[in-house]
Amino acid sequence: MDEGRNKAVNVFLQSAVSYVRANGKKIFKLFVFLAAALFVVILMPKSHSFKYDFNKGQEWRYDDLNAPFDFALVKTDEQLRAERELIRTTNRYYFVYSDTLAQSVVQKFDDNFEALFPGDGRTSLREAGRTVLRHIMRKGLVSDASAGVLRSRNELVSLIKGKEEHEAIFSEFYTIKSAFEYIDRKITGIPQEDMEKLTSLFEAVLTPNVTFDMDLTETALAEKLDGISPNYGFIARGKHIISKGEPVSEHTYTVLSSLRKAYNMQSSDTQGRLSMTLGYVIVIFIIFISLYGLIKIFKKGKYFHDKPMVLIVFNMLASFVMCYIITRFSPLMIYIVPLCMQTIILRSFFNARIAFMVHLSTVFICSFMAPNIYMYIFVETITGIACAFTSNVIYHRSRLFVSVARITALSISVAVGVMLVQNSSFTQEMLSVSGYLLISGVLMLFAQPVIYIYEKMFGMVSDISLLELTDTNSPLLRLLSQNAPGTFQHSLSVANIAEQAAHEMAANSLLVRVGALYHDVGKLKNPGMFIENQGGHFNPHDNMPPEESAEVIRRHVSDGLELAKKYGIPAIVSEFMRTHHGHSLIFFFYKKAVEMYGQENVDPDDYRYDYRKPVSKEEAILMICDSVEAASRSLKTITEKNISELVAAVVERQTKDGQFDDAEISYREINRLKVLLTEKLLEIYHSRIEYQAD
Repeated sequence: MDEGRNKAVNVFLQSAVSYVRANGKKIFKLFVFLAAALFVVILMPKSHSFKYDFNKGQEWRYDDLNAPFDFALVKTDEQLRAERELIRTTNRYYFVYSDTLAQSVVQKFDDNFEALFPGDGRTSLREAGRTVLRHIMRKGLVSDASAGVLRSRNELVSLIKGKEEHEAIFSEFYTIKSAFEYIDRKITGIPQEDMEKLTSLFEAVLTPNVTFDMDLTETALAEKLDGISPNYGFIARGKHIISKGEPVSEHTYTVLSSLRKAYNMQSSDTQGRLSMTLGYVIVIFIIFISLYGLIKIFKKGKYFHDKPMVLIVFNMLASFVMCYIITRFSPLMIYIVPLCMQTIILRSFFNARIAFMVHLSTVFICSFMAPNIYMYIFVETITGIACAFTSNVIYHRSRLFVSVARITALSISVAVGVMLVQNSSFTQEMLSVSGYLLISGVLMLFAQPVIYIYEKMFGMVSDISLLELTDTNSPLLRLLSQNAPGTFQHSLSVANIAEQAAHEMAANSLLVRVGALYHDVGKLKNPGMFIENQGGHFNPHDNMPPEESAEVIRRHVSDGLELAKKYGIPAIVSEFMRTHHGHSLIFFFYKKAVEMYGQENVDPDDYRYDYRKPVSKEEAILMICDSVEAASRSLKTITEKNISELVAAVVERQTKDGQFDDAEISYREINRLKVLLTEKLLEIYHSRIEYQAD
């Protein structure tokens, strides 16, 4: 049983390893997209954000709003400050009454009275003094320092007697001064000498028995401050809050502020965070997987290589991270992030369809952080269409500036229009959004340096670089025009024809033109070996065996690849050198060999180019245009029929030879190309007026 299970596991593992090896690149590309989706989900805010902007007196420009859940009415900061200040100003001071100290004062009076008044003749005076003293100490005697802490003598204070707290009016307590005033009123009719002695005795024994307790006072104040409730009411779920167009009153402002705080508090709700995370996982992963599938379907591998796919994902994540960072300051500032710059950049590497799909996917992802998701999607989608499906604007700085200005004006117009529909009047928000979009437009002007950075980071070629390569004064093309003028003229003709054909067939016409200009640079090594550079002079192939001639002709491809590496020609351009002959037969010298050695003694593979067949539509177009242009030079009579038959014959031979088996070009497109080439060649070889000699 265990042996059978282990065998099944081993078979499964071997199958899995084999599948990974066979589909490693596809798995890697899918992994890149899934990893990017996971990154976005992790970084995405996990709390329900309050999407409304409002101010007191401003009209509510959104739909009618009802309470989405139960929430408490929260006091404003001003209300809380006022409440705290009231507590501080009305807080009672705490005093402690000492009964022990009061008894001690009376006892000291008795002990010292005998010394001042010896004998029994002063009994009435002693009793009068004791009565006055008991009264003062019973009421409470406070020091001048304790009295100084109060705001008013008529202030209510808390008096602690033992373990009980009593309410008292501070003015009912005696101070040293008021105590002696009371003594003077109560003890009268005695000799001056006795009064002086009695006064000195009172001065000696009177000790305050009511003292201010700062610690107890501050503790009571802190408890009262801590006991302030941040809420003062309750709003039940479903209760109507405000209607569209209704001014935001003082009370409504408080309710809306409370609702916003309730939204923020929900961010700590574990269940709510898990539910939101699940929602993000579903939506974000669908967006990335859909984009992956669309690119795969539309491009069938041309842009489905590792570096382009990583570039696309990196660009999306860069835009998302910028939105994430800037919305931490203010959700409305999301309009500063120039998503259209992303589209301009991608338009320089890919076609409009790819650029727009990536732009739209990025807009959907970033919209979750926008204050008004629908307005954000609407504005960014419209401007994205303008960026992606207009002619490439990155070639010249002046054109870029003008186009960016137009795109910025369009985005501001769309945003203001949407806000007018929602609000029916001009608001501060319109000015803010317009300002942010203006900043975004300025940032779009940095597209060119970013494109250059991307080229170096990902080893790709933008349309800007391709445009630079079309300059016939570049070192390699200048060398070609000087040392192989016939090949140079052939390359120019092929470039013109192929560019127009590519444009008509919705291919990358600029890439085709560049590929055509450089496809034959390998002929620089031996320019005289190629008929277009011989000028009717001696042909060295006449004295060479056909197999040697075929090798010389075949070698111009490898020589071209070496020159491309030497002069820093991008790989995407040098691929046209590798594929423009594919695996085709060097027919002229093969036929010569058959005539010399016999059919049975000649291996066709010895007379074939041993290079990769065309894969992209652009490479297929160049192969056909190159062969047709070269063949057309052998026509002695130029008629529409002759050219049409020539084009058909060349294309049919290449098709039967399997040169387009790997190319993303259909038979319908090939037939369309044959018609286009016939028209272009007729335009080139049009009949001219014969001028008569004088």
